[in-house]
Amino acid sequence: MNQDDSYDLIIVGAGIHGASLAYYSAQAGQRVLLIEESRPASGASGHAFGWINASALSGPVQQFAQSVIDDYRHL
Repeated sequence: MNQDDSYDLIIVGAGIHGASLAYYSAQAGQRVLLIEESRPASGASGHAFGWINASALSGPVQQFAQSVIDDYRHL
């Protein structure tokens, strides 16, 4: 990174939220800088991802959980 670099959005943390925000913002044409201390999803997202269990849910909640899983796999 040099002094001439400029970004529309700077995101700290490449967990599920940060990575998703960075991905969709870049897809929308934003210049994005994603900063992560370690590896992507190595913090809270990597340790607490177990709540998403689409097979154990039903109705709209199951559909939402499945869409989250699908988005995660797409990233």
